Amino acid sequence: MRWDFENARRGYTGKFLERDYFGASVFPGPEVKKFLQEFGKSKQDGNVYLSFNRAIELIKRFYVQDPHKPSKPLAADLFQALLKKLQLEDSQKLSFYSAIGTPLDTFHGIDGFFEYENVRLAIDLTANPRKENEEDNPSVDFVLHEMPSKETEGYLYKEELEETANFLAKIFKEKKDRADRERKPL
Repeated sequence: MRWDFENARRGYTGKFLERDYFGASVFPGPEVKKFLQEFGKSKQDGNVYLSFNRAIELIKRFYVQDPHKPSKPLAADLFQALLKKLQLEDSQKLSFYSAIGTPLDTFHGIDGFFEYENVRLAIDLTANPRKENEEDNPSVDFVLHEMPSKETEGYLYKEELEETANFLAKIFKEKKDRADRERKPL
């Protein structure tokens, strides 16, 4: 892992940020190991590669959190803000999955994703302020940077959370509209 000196001075590196913001995804129990052996390809560094779709399947099948009620405060706040922006009254219609430490994170650069009406929105979470946008990884819809502290910078936190939820809702709408157009016969 490359050391980020700028964020290290503040005491926060990418891996800590990911765990604090999104939390655990999948615990490597016997069923997960069997899945990885059956569908994965071992790499020299000890990681197991899964195709994009298999990596999604792994997370959804063995997820340790409730996808309709994220356990980490930022993920929960973002989930609730997005519910409001999408005007959903039923939290069961929106899902959030952390991908931290899974092949989706390691090989496909996705740290978490939301799903709503068969539309997936992939997020790359970063502590690197120089990581500008999604162009570095075509699988990612949104790059989420470190947020202001909810405890010490409450107003800024709420403002940035609102802005992020607005942007994510816009991406969902665009992706859903595109999917609907592609399904309609000419």
